[in-house]
Amino acid sequence: MKHSLLLNLGIFGAVCALVAEPAWAQVAQVTTVQLKPTSSGLEIFLQTTGGASTLIQSSRAQHGFVAEIRNAQLRLPQGNTFRTNNPTAQVSGVTVTALDNNRLQVMVIGRAGVPTGQVFVRGTQGLVVRLAAPPATAPQSSPVPTLGPQPTPAPGAEGLKPQTEDEPIELVVTAEREGAGYRVPSTTTGTRTDTPIRDIPQAIQVVPEQVIEDQQVTQLEEALSNVSSVIFNGTVGGRGSEFSIRGFEDAPILRDGFRRYGAFGSFPEVANLERVEVLKGPASILYGEIQPGGAINLVSKKPLSEPFYEAELQVGSRAFVRPRFDLSGPLTSDGSLLYRLNALY
Repeated sequence: MKHSLLLNLGIFGAVCALVAEPAWAQVAQVTTVQLKPTSSGLEIFLQTTGGASTLIQSSRAQHGFVAEIRNAQLRLPQGNTFRTNNPTAQVSGVTVTALDNNRLQVMVIGRAGVPTGQVFVRGTQGLVVRLAAPPATAPQSSPVPTLGPQPTPAPGAEGLKPQTEDEPIELVVTAEREGAGYRVPSTTTGTRTDTPIRDIPQAIQVVPEQVIEDQQVTQLEEALSNVSSVIFNGTVGGRGSEFSIRGFEDAPILRDGFRRYGAFGSFPEVANLERVEVLKGPASILYGEIQPGGAINLVSKKPLSEPFYEAELQVGSRAFVRPRFDLSGPLTSDGSLLYRLNALY
């Protein structure tokens, strides 16, 4: 039944987004890591694109200097991990690793001790981690022999050698972290700001893009079947879908936080959705005249800073054919102007 509805409607939808994102809303893309020995130690340059603002937190661990940089992603040609051994005589290893989608970590291991360092922003070019090697420890002098009678060794101890402590072994384990998958750390529904879900005092469930792709969702009710307390009540005269949340009927469907009215209240397409967010409870009053059961917010796909091209053809029973394509990338060399076009039949 669901496939025949799609064919009878014969919907052709195209969404084109042309966005110039402000610098504060972007995530810095670290594309190059360069090492430069200095007279006092080592300088690590992280070249970024987009000129986005970052948050830096540095600390000294037991075996090295660690700097955590937020609002930054590692986009190196060789992968999501950079590692080099023995860049200088005082440094035994440098590792730059992506912690998650918007955090990365810089770790520097010293030979004689923990190096000291600081991280600062170099204009719009990138970040600089400047390190100073630890001071060399003074060699211990040999004990001065004393005159007088020496203690007699115990019987059988002539062949024993002095016991020495084992040298510490440095072990560094790195791994490439996969995409976010089914985990969505933050949402805009409930606060109208990009806030971590754990910090929002409301009941919010998110159906991410990975679930929509893995389940091959073609209609909104298929995606919302993953959310508790949401029931599909059928269609309204072939003009749109109806849902109830927590027993309250006529749950509103929002598009990027705005109420859909009139012709825009027809069957929403899922091919151009990044995720589906469901806000449950009377907190939905944030969006105006809305049922106290909750609200459904459809989040559109946004332009990407890296070139992205995708095409898909879905076929099924009852002559079901659904071709679509998705294109995105930068329009300018500095990445300040992006585009995204996704269409289907």
